[in-house]
Amino acid sequence: MYKTMSHREVTSHSNTLDDAVRSARGAWWNGSDGRTFIVVNPSGSTVAHIKRGVATIG
Repeated sequence: MYKTMSHREVTSHSNTLDDAVRSARGAWWNGSDGRTFIVVNPSGSTVAHIKRGVATIG
Protein backbone atom coordinates (compact mmCIF):
# COMPACT_ATOMS: atom_id res chain seq x y z
CA MET A 1 0.00 0.00 0.00
CA TYR A 2 1.36 3.41 -1.01
CA LYS A 3 0.95 6.44 1.24
CA THR A 4 0.59 9.98 -0.03
CA MET A 5 1.92 12.48 2.48
CA SER A 6 2.06 16.24 2.93
CA HIS A 7 4.11 17.72 5.77
CA ARG A 8 4.53 14.24 7.33
CA GLU A 9 0.77 13.82 7.48
CA VAL A 10 -0.75 10.91 5.57
CA THR A 11 -3.35 12.31 3.17
CA SER A 12 -4.34 9.04 1.47
CA HIS A 13 -3.59 5.35 0.97
CA SER A 14 -3.49 3.74 -2.49
CA ASN A 15 -2.92 0.27 -3.89
CA THR A 16 -0.83 1.41 -6.88
CA LEU A 17 1.73 4.13 -7.52
CA ASP A 18 -0.44 5.58 -10.31
CA ASP A 19 -3.40 5.89 -7.93
CA ALA A 20 -1.19 7.55 -5.31
CA VAL A 21 0.12 10.13 -7.79
CA ARG A 22 -3.41 10.79 -9.05
CA SER A 23 -4.57 11.32 -5.46
CA ALA A 24 -1.76 13.80 -4.73
CA ARG A 25 -2.48 15.74 -7.91
CA GLY A 26 -6.17 15.88 -6.97
CA ALA A 27 -5.39 17.08 -3.46
CA TRP A 28 -3.08 19.76 -4.80
CA TRP A 29 -5.67 20.89 -7.35
CA ASN A 30 -8.42 21.05 -4.72
CA GLY A 31 -6.20 23.05 -2.38
CA SER A 32 -4.68 25.26 -5.10
CA ASP A 33 -1.71 26.06 -2.90
CA GLY A 34 2.00 25.40 -2.83
CA ARG A 35 1.84 22.13 -0.92
CA THR A 36 4.33 19.46 -1.82
CA PHE A 37 3.42 15.78 -1.60
CA ILE A 38 5.54 12.66 -1.43
CA VAL A 39 4.51 9.10 -2.12
CA VAL A 40 6.12 6.33 -0.09
CA ASN A 41 6.01 2.65 -0.91
CA PRO A 42 5.10 -0.11 1.58
CA SER A 43 8.69 -0.28 2.87
CA GLY A 44 8.75 3.48 3.57
CA SER A 45 10.97 4.62 0.69
CA THR A 46 10.04 7.79 -1.21
CA VAL A 47 9.08 6.83 -4.75
CA ALA A 48 7.49 10.05 -6.04
CA HIS A 49 7.49 13.77 -5.35
CA ILE A 50 4.61 16.00 -6.44
CA LYS A 51 4.95 19.77 -6.44
CA ARG A 52 2.37 22.10 -8.00
CA GLY A 53 0.70 19.10 -9.62
CA VAL A 54 3.85 17.90 -11.40
CA ALA A 55 5.05 14.43 -10.45
CA THR A 56 8.66 13.29 -10.39
CA ILE A 57 8.81 9.53 -10.08
CA GLY A 58 11.97 7.75 -9.08
